Amino acid sequence: MGIQSDYLTFQISGRYFAVPRTQVREMMPIQPLLPGRGSGDNLIGMLYSHGREIPVFDVRGLLQVDNRTSRRGCFLVLGSPSGLEFAIPVDKVTDCISVSPQDISRGVITGHGRVRSVVDSAQLVGQDAILGATFSSSSTSRP
Repeated sequence: MGIQSDYLTFQISGRYFAVPRTQVREMMPIQPLLPGRGSGDNLIGMLYSHGREIPVFDVRGLLQVDNRTSRRGCFLVLGSPSGLEFAIPVDKVTDCISVSPQDISRGVITGHGRVRSVVDSAQLVGQDAILGATFSSSSTSRP
């Protein structure tokens, strides 16, 4: 058995996903967003938290889930490989699981009660989109 890694699992539009726990910076309750003026794909606004602006992206299209309206449970703030932060709205955080490498096949975690698609922050939102949203909104009025 290989070394296990922790994954935070969440649900969007009835589908389950998992992201490496090391990429999760925080979970934030749903709140009003500041306008986003960047040109990033799927930018829906900006969070202002603890003195920092965090771009929020809707990744439903990228994850190939429908856009049906549902109660969004929270924002997951994720860190990119370059250290930049961004957030995505999720319907529900389900749990944190420890996974062995043999439990992952073709980007899917099996076992632990349900099938979850593995996502990586670098695949969800590109660095250019994060930078564009972050620096374009630097003059946004803050609460």
